[in-house]
Amino acid sequence: MTASDDANPVLDRDSYEAALPGLLEARRAGPDQEVDLGIIQCMVQTRRVPGLEAEVDNFIAEYGLHRENDVLALCEALELCENPARGLEVLQIGSFNHPDNVLFLYYRSMFLLRSGEFIAAKTGFGECVAQGFQDHGVIGGLAVCHFMLGDFAEALEVSRSRQDHQKDSANNIYVDAAYHHAINTGRDLLVGHATRIKLLDGGARIPATTTPLRIMVSGDSGYLRTYLDSFLHSVEQCAGPKCVHVHAILATEGDRNFLEDILDRYDGLELTCSYELQDETHTGKVYFAAARFLALHALCDSFGLQGGAYMMDMDSSVRGDLSSLTRLVAAQKAEIALRFRTEPFLEHRIAAGGVYLTGTETSNAFMRDVAAYIAYGLFLDKPYWYLDQLALLMVCDEWRRTSPGVRIGDLPREFLDWYGFDDSIVWTDKGGKDG
Repeated sequence: MTASDDANPVLDRDSYEAALPGLLEARRAGPDQEVDLGIIQCMVQTRRVPGLEAEVDNFIAEYGLHRENDVLALCEALELCENPARGLEVLQIGSFNHPDNVLFLYYRSMFLLRSGEFIAAKTGFGECVAQGFQDHGVIGGLAVCHFMLGDFAEALEVSRSRQDHQKDSANNIYVDAAYHHAINTGRDLLVGHATRIKLLDGGARIPATTTPLRIMVSGDSGYLRTYLDSFLHSVEQCAGPKCVHVHAILATEGDRNFLEDILDRYDGLELTCSYELQDETHTGKVYFAAARFLALHALCDSFGLQGGAYMMDMDSSVRGDLSSLTRLVAAQKAEIALRFRTEPFLEHRIAAGGVYLTGTETSNAFMRDVAAYIAYGLFLDKPYWYLDQLALLMVCDEWRRTSPGVRIGDLPREFLDWYGFDDSIVWTDKGGKDG
């Protein structure tokens, strides 16, 4: 449930897209509270985050926080903007006259979770459940609170009670003894999987063993043909690293021919390719999304690639100098860098679309554990969507508890941006166009 559900009929995203230009034109006639609220709601539903916080601030300055639906709509906007501090400020003022609406409690709990106040957030989500409000965000947020407070068994139990379309992802959460079994078994599976990965041209184009930053992307037949050309063009047009490695998952002969053609067309790049042999027993979206991390481990371990590596989504667009990523991670004194998020679902807490390894023995060992976790889920257990992001989450948590001396850095939004901010170096998810 969202704030706009109460105030507006249910519309699809295209309807909000179509409505927005008319509302923007209507605003030219002068301030109008309904028009300005409609603009904010359209921006939320179409996930237009750039400029959204400014719209919220302007609305509050013009009209105040008096109407219940206004406050809820603004909270929904600030939730999308991931600005919990501002959200709590709005709630403190705007919910004063509406203390009995459970949605105010929901948004307060969500903002507390995003602020890292897990005890208070857990209490709030629990009160939502007690009042009969069991939206999937409430259940997901409650599971995250338990997880972050170290109660893994309860986090897993709560996750399995979800009723949304991603509820089954909890089946790929392995904790305690199950985690160690997955890692140990997965390491053995990686040995066999590595034999299915080949360098293009039988090794004639062996990647440089050392580079300050190697950009790595991976995809199946559909992704290669849809996104690879535009991705490589974006890298070639920008200043910064030009070393790119492309990995084809479950490659057909046609895929290998396609990669051969690509190699001959990008003289401005130091371009190398590998592929995983076709195997009809391992197909589907989950395999395609997760197997890239098995390849990243194999390329570092079996082929001895050294130096920094940034594994990115192929449907990204590079818009600036990625050398700044290397400097950022060095300034953080980190060996691994991940895009941490404050989302209310365990499978969204770390984004798999941007993973940076410094190329040290430690960073490669971290990726070995991630790959082992994924291999176990792919080959021995039933794999579910977000297996790769859960692997990153669970391995990161284990390493932070058992190897506190290893610093895992945090990638800022500029290197993995879904929304298309002008100052971002990487737009992801089809160049940020689809949010």
